[in-house]
Amino acid sequence: MSWCTGNRSLVISSIQFQYLTNQDNPMKSNNLFHSLLALAGSSLLVISSAHAQLYWDGNDGAAGFGTATGTWAAPTASTTTSGWSASATGVTAIDGNSVTTLTTDLTNFGNGITGLGAGTITVDGTVASGNMTFASGSGAIVLSGGTINLAAATSITVNNTTNTISSAITGAGTSLTKAGTGRLILSGTSTTRTGGTSITGGNLTVA
Repeated sequence: MSWCTGNRSLVISSIQFQYLTNQDNPMKSNNLFHSLLALAGSSLLVISSAHAQLYWDGNDGAAGFGTATGTWAAPTASTTTSGWSASATGVTAIDGNSVTTLTTDLTNFGNGITGLGAGTITVDGTVASGNMTFASGSGAIVLSGGTINLAAATSITVNNTTNTISSAITGAGTSLTKAGTGRLILSGTSTTRTGGTSITGGNLTVA
């Protein structure tokens, strides 16, 4: 049995849940339930962070993802021509949304053969990302300016031909893995990442 509290999930075993819902003593059950919620760090609870799957969308609610344009900020104020969507097909309207990406989020530029058209996305200030994927159907995409703070161990997968990140890269203190068959160009001049780098496919160019 699980309860959602914000972006966290609290999972309690069925045996514990039966005890929580003891009909013989509902007051005791209610007090125990609230005590368990307060003891999120105890061994009785398993806490898992939410991992959002996000897609850069350049055409609001129309099918597909349009063209790479607009500004990725913290938060990103979505418009009819740019912003983050949770829709894997790009059909959900994003205009007016406000999204702040986290290092637990999986950021995508296109999805499989449904690509994001070639263009430049401006990074404003410092933003965050977990694993990042450039889809096979996408054109050449540039992430320019600002700083992208990555999770401790992050993969950047390039399934299209070539993409460039000229933003500064921070975080990834454990490792950065370049995956996929395409070429990734890292040209940021203020990168402070300290972890190791591995290449499991394609080409990585550090300019």
